Amino acid sequence: MILKDKVVIVTGGTSGIGLAIAKLFIEEGAKVVIGALDEEKGNKIASEIGARFVRADVSKEEECKNLIDETARGFGKLDVLVNNAGISLINNDKFDITNESYERLTSTNLKSVVMMTKYAIPHLLTTKGNVVNISSRAGIQPDPDVPLYSATKGAIIIYTRALARQFAKQGVRLNCVCPGPTDTPLMRSYFDGNVEEMHEWYRERTPVGRVGEPIDVARVALFLADERNSFVTGASYVVDGGTLA
Repeated sequence: MILKDKVVIVTGGTSGIGLAIAKLFIEEGAKVVIGALDEEKGNKIASEIGARFVRADVSKEEECKNLIDETARGFGKLDVLVNNAGISLINNDKFDITNESYERLTSTNLKSVVMMTKYAIPHLLTTKGNVVNISSRAGIQPDPDVPLYSATKGAIIIYTRALARQFAKQGVRLNCVCPGPTDTPLMRSYFDGNVEEMHEWYRERTPVGRVGEPIDVARVALFLADERNSFVTGASYVVDGGTLA
């Protein structure tokens, strides 16, 4: 029970990587709070996996604060923050991007990390806790199809490294996981829901011969959340089946 009695927030925890992280952390003894937009879906999933759900639009500062406050009030502390919420606007992420889509993408992907971390840090200083940010391989090797998405994910890596140095001596660690192609609802949407086509595509193009699964990313997040790995901070772990090798 690696996370026995640890209190964890997972943003965007109702599907894909976030849901896999929430499930795995619960299996390892954590008390998990899922923050997401869809209240009906969130309550249903939380009930199924034994988590607590707090509706939160993490692109908004006041809702980030409320998610942290609700967790602290409900459990008396916060040990781990997993900033997983994120979106990709593959059809509107180039030079024709609108102000509306720019604000939506940057607020969801980057501002959420900044604001969630801002309000989590006072609690994590008390518990000597840590932050796990879900970035992307695109934050290291930018994807020309989604330049702004890549920029937001790259910014998360730099922000994580900067804060890791700032808070290292106070016992708070911050790290990143950088997933490559992973079988999530978002990835499936790129293939119009054709799952077999998606798997065939990545069997041919990934050194390990398959697309990633959410649990692959969740296991690395668990490693980073584990307080026994106290010498790991400011790191970015790529989980992409060897495509950046």
